[in-house]
Amino acid sequence: MTLSDHKIDIIAADEVVHLRRIIKEDLDAFYRWYKDPDIQRFMAAPHWDSNCSKDQYRSIFLRRHLLQTGSAVTVAVCMANDDRPIGMVNYFDLDRDKGSCEIGVVVGEKDFWSRGVGSAAVKLTSTYLFSTVHLNRIYCHILYGNTRSILLFEKCGFEFDKIVFISDTEFLRYELRNLDWNSLFR
Repeated sequence: MTLSDHKIDIIAADEVVHLRRIIKEDLDAFYRWYKDPDIQRFMAAPHWDSNCSKDQYRSIFLRRHLLQTGSAVTVAVCMANDDRPIGMVNYFDLDRDKGSCEIGVVVGEKDFWSRGVGSAAVKLTSTYLFSTVHLNRIYCHILYGNTRSILLFEKCGFEFDKIVFISDTEFLRYELRNLDWNSLFR
């Protein structure tokens, strides 16, 4: 699929990746990532079911990715010269009063692991959230032991904040403040 195949809403782009709105044709890729235990073991997704059929997943996909609210948004991560999704970034728990939200990233296509795609997507999303949505702080919760995510977020300027327990699961909370972002990447 290329950009010329249909009207695509691109949210943000740089020389490495672009972020675009999710389209129904993304279902197959998202389902493949959803079923991949290498990806899911670090997701801590409470709705994950390894026996989930594609038909069952379709309703999850529709609810979580196509019918998005302003407080929770998922976008597809694509290489700059291609529109096939290779991952996704989501931001959620958007609190405009506090100027904060949580961010998560998945590089679903393993051929793109360790190639800078995840960090490019997080940097691009952070720029969008700070400059367009006007947030003051972005944070993430990383499962204890997920070294790849820790390194990715540290590369993007996030700093360790504290250990938190969510549903009896240990997470490392990292955060990035707008002021720090501006001094690092502007």
